[in-house]
Amino acid sequence: MVLQLPVYNICSLATCSDDTSKNFLLVEIEYYKAILHSKLHYPHRHDFYQILYVTHGTGSHTIDFVTYPINAPCVFFLSPGQVHEWQMSDDISGYLLSFNNGLFNTLFCNGFNLYNYPFFHSLNNSPLLPIDDSHLPALTALFLEMMDEQKRNERYRAEMLIYLLNNLLVRFSRLYYHHAHIQQSPAQLLLVREFETLVDKHYATKHHPKDYAPLLNITPNHLNEVCKNTIGKTAGELIRERILLEAKRLLLFSNQSIAEVAYSLQFEDNAYFSRFFKKYTAQTPDSFRKTAAL
Repeated sequence: MVLQLPVYNICSLATCSDDTSKNFLLVEIEYYKAILHSKLHYPHRHDFYQILYVTHGTGSHTIDFVTYPINAPCVFFLSPGQVHEWQMSDDISGYLLSFNNGLFNTLFCNGFNLYNYPFFHSLNNSPLLPIDDSHLPALTALFLEMMDEQKRNERYRAEMLIYLLNNLLVRFSRLYYHHAHIQQSPAQLLLVREFETLVDKHYATKHHPKDYAPLLNITPNHLNEVCKNTIGKTAGELIRERILLEAKRLLLFSNQSIAEVAYSLQFEDNAYFSRFFKKYTAQTPDSFRKTAAL
């Protein structure tokens, strides 16, 4: 059984005429609202990455059950698989950038590791980054250059788009680390990101830090220590948060029974799953499904 939510690819949003257009789409938010927004079902998921860069306007953006305010200027980062929906004011403006690893695979044999950036595929880092007005000219210029390059039918278009996109992601990463006051050692940050990557892939089958530590060539105690020093949470907490997120998605957006959800997440039985869910959410799975759906 799968989530009963639409999962869009880039070709769901625009006509894909070549490999580059299948992997990269940049539109103004005004165009998105006028042309594309009404064609999509909300909430929904993507199989691609998305950046919402808002230069003017307000609203709200709900990502995996957390609602964030849209107060321009700001930027939101979405990873594949996240459930989201948004409400935007009539005067909203900015850019919506959609892309996937296929774009990078055209140049890099092993693909490009987007997990390296702090705002993608993170169980802990916020998907919202406020932007200071002083940074708007340089960032907006990059979006405009990408928009111009996207329209061109010239040689090396994909290579230029990759160059510009990577430039943008590096700029956003620097701003993100500065805004979040992240000062931990690069080695520890990289270890936590590798751990998050593994959890995102194996949360259904691996429920304990001892399951992940050997994959990282460290001990469970060291993994816990690094997580606590870096993000203030234990490794076990990160695993539980990912399991609970998927449980909520399944309970709210699928027609699986609670027993089937428990089985999907490989709990011993329905009763154990219900105790686990209530312990960390203060609700039973059934009450969450009923109240969240209202």
